[in-house]
Amino acid sequence: MTPTEFKTKDVDIRRCARPRKMGSGKEAVLGLHGYMGYPGELVYPAQQLADAGFTVSLPRFPGHGTCGEDFNNSNGGQWLRAAVDAYLELKTDHEKVHLMGHSMGGILSIILASMFPVEKMVLMAPAVKIKGPLLLAEPLSLFVNKAMNRPPWKSDPSIQFFDDRDEDDDQYLGQEYWTWSYFKRLADLSRLRRRSVRALPAVQAETLTIMGSKDPTVDPAAASVIEKRAGGRTETVFLENSAHLVPYEKDYKKNAELTVSWMLPSAFNK
Repeated sequence: MTPTEFKTKDVDIRRCARPRKMGSGKEAVLGLHGYMGYPGELVYPAQQLADAGFTVSLPRFPGHGTCGEDFNNSNGGQWLRAAVDAYLELKTDHEKVHLMGHSMGGILSIILASMFPVEKMVLMAPAVKIKGPLLLAEPLSLFVNKAMNRPPWKSDPSIQFFDDRDEDDDQYLGQEYWTWSYFKRLADLSRLRRRSVRALPAVQAETLTIMGSKDPTVDPAAASVIEKRAGGRTETVFLENSAHLVPYEKDYKKNAELTVSWMLPSAFNK
């Protein structure tokens, strides 16, 4: 466990949320999971990348995958620091480190790509522009700690998981995280989102944005923001059968195929 993978309570990291590393290629891909997410969400595209010859690392952000109290005691600065640490760790053994990020992991990828020389990046439903009044989380965070979501979270039996997990992982994480709105942490997400938009002009990476056409969370205009502001070449693909959970919803195979194709050297010749 690295310094940024702390726990504040004596609670195990859920099996699906444990950091993963796979593959042994000369080039590496750092995969960053989403807000209230966990590394296992990215296992399917990560395994396809490993099979294609990449080393892939999936770190866990502080406060994620343990319990709600841990989450509420973490913050956006720690999440970004964990992403930076994971990038630098990969960079010690790999000349090239590419980025793959889902949702909040997408905006953290943008920030990293503005800080370091990243060649290629795949952003899955990046939270660059979010539906709903996210900015209200910042003033509300001064007065409200957390509130139960309406309607409350329910497990979706149609979702197919590809990670190594215990049977009750989804139900446990749903009760600890997705049932609640943590306003201080939403305020952190809002600040990271704004920082990522400001960082886009400094991003020179070849960037593929993959959006879910049925996404209730990320505004489809997020893709346009990236296309207009990013400094490097960009492309966008909308997956018709996907909502927000692009890495493992109905179009998960297409998402992985697009990701691998983009990361391979031939992508520069398209």
